[in-house]
Amino acid sequence: MIIEVIILRNGLHAFHRIYSDISIENINITGGLFQAIYSFSQVYAEDELRSINMKQFIYHFKAHKGFIFILKQLSDPDFSTEVIRYLLDQLGLSFFKNYPDAEEWDGISKQKFDDFTLVCDEILDRRPLRRGVPFLFKVLLKPFLMLPISQVVSITSENQNLYNYIIYHFHRYSELLGYKNLVKLVENPFMLYLKIPQNLVYAYPFLNTTKKDNFVYLLCFVTENKNWFAFYQVNSLINKKVGYILPILEDYLKKIEKNPTIDSLQVQKPKIQELVNNWANLNQYVGALQANLFEEFIKYGTIKKTLTEEEVRSQLLIIFTKFPKDIDKLIFALLTQQKILFVSLEKEKLKSTINALLTFYPQPAVNLWAEKPSDGLIVGTDPKLVSEYDHKNILIVDMENDKIFGGEKNEYCENLLIDTTKLIRDLSVTEARRFFLGKISSIFNILTSLLEVSILEDNEKQFRVILKVCPKAVIHLITKMSKDIHPILSKRIDKFN
Repeated sequence: MIIEVIILRNGLHAFHRIYSDISIENINITGGLFQAIYSFSQVYAEDELRSINMKQFIYHFKAHKGFIFILKQLSDPDFSTEVIRYLLDQLGLSFFKNYPDAEEWDGISKQKFDDFTLVCDEILDRRPLRRGVPFLFKVLLKPFLMLPISQVVSITSENQNLYNYIIYHFHRYSELLGYKNLVKLVENPFMLYLKIPQNLVYAYPFLNTTKKDNFVYLLCFVTENKNWFAFYQVNSLINKKVGYILPILEDYLKKIEKNPTIDSLQVQKPKIQELVNNWANLNQYVGALQANLFEEFIKYGTIKKTLTEEEVRSQLLIIFTKFPKDIDKLIFALLTQQKILFVSLEKEKLKSTINALLTFYPQPAVNLWAEKPSDGLIVGTDPKLVSEYDHKNILIVDMENDKIFGGEKNEYCENLLIDTTKLIRDLSVTEARRFFLGKISSIFNILTSLLEVSILEDNEKQFRVILKVCPKAVIHLITKMSKDIHPILSKRIDKFN
């Protein structure tokens, strides 16, 4: 069974499509694909099929016009070599037919090949497994009314119940907030929790007009509550993708409002629906996170083959014990997705340190070594470039002088790190990571409870009940973690700290 399609150029991900369920908790950045690419690079030949076994998977490679086309297959093959060759040939031919200027790709515009998904699905005769469902609403704020935009996301027998729950919960929340607070709410993305189906709803508000009207559009990403951590980790990618699809979606909505019967809308409809469906599929973002990190590793040649468990263990113990007084600041910054600047004169050592940290706790926006200011969340750089960064809301980890500047201390993070370091030292990185992520999951459980009671009439009382049993350090951590996913909720939590 084919479970993934990857198209690379010079180590950069041009396109990827995942057809299986992928867990961020079990993500393996430096194994599998990385090792297969390394092996393939030793025998690279244009237009020649190569297959490389990597324990559970087989990677099939075919290079054409400077791009490498890869099929990832389960180790129990259900396709013959001839079929694999045919599929890779079809992918290559279709790719260059759809993008005749592909060889001019600069490696920066990541969305250039996004609409290759439909062609890819057709060639492989597969559809990706989904972890997420989209909805699009036009919302009248006063009186409150939600109307589905069925031309983009149809209301079907499969999503009807979910649709009903969303409508009900939004109505309840709007009644509790009142008009003024509702207007404030839709100024930023926010999240709701649907208790009965146990789903999270991430709502992204946008206007389709330059003037202020009494309505707003809500693009909603609905996923199961068990996916909280994965959603939180890739939230920056989700918001980045919104920036790409909104202009396309807004243009389509304007055409619908002007004349919903024109033929061009029907032609455009499948692509718009695919665009929105892909936006609301968590699997694709976890794959993108893995791809981004893999790309960084390839770009800087950090690892020739793989990072062993012992190497990761050694690097983690070095960084976790190097700053005994302030290392909790690093953990707090990681969990709250604050920008972290790692500084050192020893480029290779620094990259290995960041690699180990990312293997333990993956982040999507990373630059292992930057020769100029970078917008990544985790950045490695030379000390002379530190002055070029805005030091507001930034953590600087000075590996040269064993000091950490900026950031916030947090007792919960300090205790978490002490226990995690002990497990790394006495047991294994795997056990330590399992423990660490389990503790983080408990934070998301508290957030879920707060979201759940936020639509109750006595929500103020319920808030107090939940937060009363939380240590101040935990409340402060939750306040910071919820700031970007629900600003109003974050402010309410902060009042109890």
